[in-house]
Amino acid sequence: MAYPYCVALFVLTALWMTDGQSDGSQVSSMVDFSQTPESEIFGSENISDARNSSGLDITSTQLPNANKEANPFQSTICQLCACQDANPLFLIDCNGKSLKKPFLASEWPSDIYGYSIEAKFDSNEYMELTQFAELPLSRLSYRGNGLMFIEKAAFKFLKTLEYLDLSENGLTHESINGNIFEGPFNEEDYEPLPLKTLKLGYNKIISIDKDAFNHLSSHLEILELNNNPLKVIDHQTAIAITTLRKLKKLNLAETGLASVPSGFFHALPALKMLILAGNQFTTIPEELQHAIHLEYLNFNNNPTKSLDANSFQGLSQLKHLNVSSMHSLEWIAANTFTPLTSMTHLWCSFNPLLKEIHPGAFNNMAESDGTLRLSEFHFRGNSLQNLPPSLLPWTSLEQVDVGENPFKCDCNVGWMVAELLPFISEKTPELTTTLRCAEPEDYKDVLLDSLGGDAKIVNCSNPADSTSGQDSSHGTSDGGSKNPKISSNKGLIIISLFGIISIVGGMACFVLLAVRKSHLRQLYDTNSGQIVHYVRTSGGSGKREDEQAIVYKEFNQYHQDP
Repeated sequence: MAYPYCVALFVLTALWMTDGQSDGSQVSSMVDFSQTPESEIFGSENISDARNSSGLDITSTQLPNANKEANPFQSTICQLCACQDANPLFLIDCNGKSLKKPFLASEWPSDIYGYSIEAKFDSNEYMELTQFAELPLSRLSYRGNGLMFIEKAAFKFLKTLEYLDLSENGLTHESINGNIFEGPFNEEDYEPLPLKTLKLGYNKIISIDKDAFNHLSSHLEILELNNNPLKVIDHQTAIAITTLRKLKKLNLAETGLASVPSGFFHALPALKMLILAGNQFTTIPEELQHAIHLEYLNFNNNPTKSLDANSFQGLSQLKHLNVSSMHSLEWIAANTFTPLTSMTHLWCSFNPLLKEIHPGAFNNMAESDGTLRLSEFHFRGNSLQNLPPSLLPWTSLEQVDVGENPFKCDCNVGWMVAELLPFISEKTPELTTTLRCAEPEDYKDVLLDSLGGDAKIVNCSNPADSTSGQDSSHGTSDGGSKNPKISSNKGLIIISLFGIISIVGGMACFVLLAVRKSHLRQLYDTNSGQIVHYVRTSGGSGKREDEQAIVYKEFNQYHQDP
């Protein structure tokens, strides 16, 4: 009986020892796996097969990596660049690091769920952008590199990217094509990128492919193309831009434009902000009247000579207007700003030739209820000698800046001293220091706010009275009425004598010219069509011959080819 029991005990002991060895082997295998490189686990030649057979796209972001820690500040990119936790943003500043190659997906921060990344790579040495891995990027900037090439679908996996700055690079027409902004492909088409702001200023773009923005049309609101050598908005470029039906801001400054194609603004129904500064427009483009929802227009630094009632037709929603640094602007006509019933801010400064604005430039600009929305009037640094008092209801404004104009301090500025200056002093006293007289000489560089007690400026009845009495009585203390009158009579006598002398002198000059013309005709040979050459003879008059030579010289100088 004992023998069967011994056999059974022996079998059970053997089985127990076998199970123990098996468990130990499994534990050993698990430890080895966690510390074994990918190539040793699968075999270097079978890595791709293992990935494909698993049905998963195993990337460096999914495999254990010594550079990736739970702490994002330990990532490779944060070791080289400045990183900051600004919850819910994670900021990465890699500006000016002389970088040339993109960071791998494994070198970006991991385990930052709930954060969005804002990354800046400005002022580096990138020549091209390759496709980004899937990252929670919301803002990305490569400003001021040497970018010339962008890979197809480079931003395909950046599903939260809303802001992209590619300014100040070497991008061309070939760089911005129809496939670089492709999104992920679904069953029927490419999904649009969520991009809202795209900055392409300061590049070398002369035209844009008509399909370049097809994948941005659903979301893009801000497009900057400033400081590119466009010269014209050609058909391809016009199609590309007008596909952006949600576009709110368009920057075309410093692009060499002199015109806008017909229907261009009509195809941008959401446009609210337009920058056309620094171009070659000689007039406000007529096409602009179709930008009916426009709220901000910057038209600075264009060679436009005048503004009139047709300049801003259709822009009833415009709130901010900039027409400064217009070096050819000379005149603002009546009803120029009448259509701008919503305008709150006007900047019309530093126009060196602008000497006059019509008193009716703002006629009927108030809304139907009589409300004038204009709150700020900036007219600094022009060439105005005075301001029409009826131009605006001045005291209803919040700010009036008319400094650095060459005001002529006579009766015409009296209302400014008495009414406008106290208002400016109360609202913005710092702006009164640049309100000075440019003429007459006795008043040069005198502050306008110091003329409140000057009767010749403030209390004069009309400009003629102020001008006539200015030179004779300025600086006297008696203020008598006889001396100015006597001085005025003397002035009239002197002017009359000067007029008589001028008339007599003019008649004498006329007679002399007639004689010279007759003499010139005598010297002119109608057959040859040239002046006859005279040579002094031994018995001839030297004086007459010299006179003939002078006439000959004058004639030939006048008709000399340039």
